[in-house]
Amino acid sequence: MDRDIHKDFDIFSRALIVSGDDDPTYPVVRKIVNHYNFQPEWFTFMYVSFYNLESAIEVCKEMPTMRDWKSSKFIQLREHIKLFGHERRGTNRIILNQVNALEHIIRNFKLSKTEDNLTLRKKIEKYPFHGPWAAFKIAEIFEKSFDYSNLTIKDLGIDDRDVNRSDGPIGGLRWLYGRDNVYDDSYKKVWNNFGNNLSKAWGVDIGKTETVLCKFHKLVSGKYYPAHDVDELYELKNVLGDKAYKSIVVNTFPKLNEIKGVNKNLKGLYKREGTIMYEELANELPSADVYQILMDTN
Repeated sequence: MDRDIHKDFDIFSRALIVSGDDDPTYPVVRKIVNHYNFQPEWFTFMYVSFYNLESAIEVCKEMPTMRDWKSSKFIQLREHIKLFGHERRGTNRIILNQVNALEHIIRNFKLSKTEDNLTLRKKIEKYPFHGPWAAFKIAEIFEKSFDYSNLTIKDLGIDDRDVNRSDGPIGGLRWLYGRDNVYDDSYKKVWNNFGNNLSKAWGVDIGKTETVLCKFHKLVSGKYYPAHDVDELYELKNVLGDKAYKSIVVNTFPKLNEIKGVNKNLKGLYKREGTIMYEELANELPSADVYQILMDTN
């Protein structure tokens, strides 16, 4: 199938950003915290501990703030709370490891309005069972869900990544720069500059560009479709109840069709046919000549 991957990336990225499926978790997290009156920082750490909203909600319903923490109650709750995101696997799922990490957070965490993104991430990376990925995600939630504008990221968050793998935004970057090439760490600076230049062309912050690069790799690999991550939020219907689910999830994404859960058949649509769902939404953002920006960036 003939297609221009750079043009497709531009269309896909703009459509995704307008749809709200670039980072649908952030507005939903804000609404969950407001609905239940959870302590924002506490819910953030609990969510990232599981990387599953349903599990975090279930725990925080019983312990809505750090002051309500009881390790014995958490251990009891974990007898039936077992949902984790893929990113939280291995030793991160051991109950006593979660207890250790959460109690360390309760004792040590303070969030300052003057901290920048990198300072906060480096601090959190030192916490038990919190590496670079968790620190990046936590800082981003504080910024996007709770308006800590001092935590705005200034790069693609690839300093600790292997440039020849497909983790995070590097997966998307390698499709655009050449999938079969071998890269060295000097490309990290080039790719961060490219991310900044793309963001300016679209008129968005670099956090959105980081996200669309991550998801473009999944799209091309046949593991994603626009609206996929919003469709995943259908799983919250049981824990939220119909009324709260409509307010917190459905009403947050008015540009998308009815949310019915993930449709596995749509994941391979672009790979099979070159079709980008919700392509028409791309017109709401200025287009970028991705290939020319790439060639002009050093």
